[in-house]
Amino acid sequence: MVTIIFWIAIIATLILLVQIVLAFIGADSEIELDADIDTEIDTDAGSRFFTVRNLVAFLSMFSWSWLYFYEDLQLSMILASIFAVIVGGIFIYIFMIIMKGIMSLSEENTKDFSQFIGETAQVYLTIPAQKNGYGIVTINGNVKQQVKAITNETEPIPTHHFVDVIGVENQVLIVKKQVKK
Repeated sequence: MVTIIFWIAIIATLILLVQIVLAFIGADSEIELDADIDTEIDTDAGSRFFTVRNLVAFLSMFSWSWLYFYEDLQLSMILASIFAVIVGGIFIYIFMIIMKGIMSLSEENTKDFSQFIGETAQVYLTIPAQKNGYGIVTINGNVKQQVKAITNETEPIPTHHFVDVIGVENQVLIVKKQVKK
């Protein structure tokens, strides 16, 4: 029994390491299946619990934990199995969080800049007049960020001035200088 668990640990750990390396280099795409199936399937890869990746991670941690509890701590097979299942479950939870973080790095992050229309921003880099180039503004949305901006104004808008966002064009904010009140 110990030999079988040992080989499961070795093989599962090697597969797990390959999966992690593939995730870091972005080569671990999901297998696409083209079939005519009448059902709804949740395709959020980061939140699925029963996946091959999670099974391999569980087997790896379960088997190493079992070997530790049974061989080193001299627990019975049943107690070693119970503790190994608990450790494997905890590892799966942590592993899912880590893999979800890694996968989110590769997600497309196209922002909807229309949410900034009507907001106030501060000029970070001067915005050239009459759409003759881009400037940069700092705007507070959910997170403070710097975004390209253009203006229709006849004069450039210098650094540190406040502007109102009046539109969006090709992921670039269209701004006008704020009128002092």
